[in-house]
Amino acid sequence: MPTASINAEPCRTDPTPGGGSRIRSLRSLKRGDRIEARLQREVLYRGQVEETAPGLGTVWMRDDAVDTRLALSQDDFTFWTT
Repeated sequence: MPTASINAEPCRTDPTPGGGSRIRSLRSLKRGDRIEARLQREVLYRGQVEETAPGLGTVWMRDDAVDTRLALSQDDFTFWTT
């Protein structure tokens, strides 16, 4: 089964990290929360949580820049509040 490649380009709206705090447990997220997905120190995605699967380490979010639904893994990204 093919997998989608990770977009390593900075966030189209503003790649500068906000002043939020790191989300260490996906159980603390709920639908409608605003988050950033970072790779190292750059924000790659910023948007609203649509769904979570804490057992899988996965968050589905709606990206603000392109209005696309994304499935992102804690194995690939760190998540931060905005």
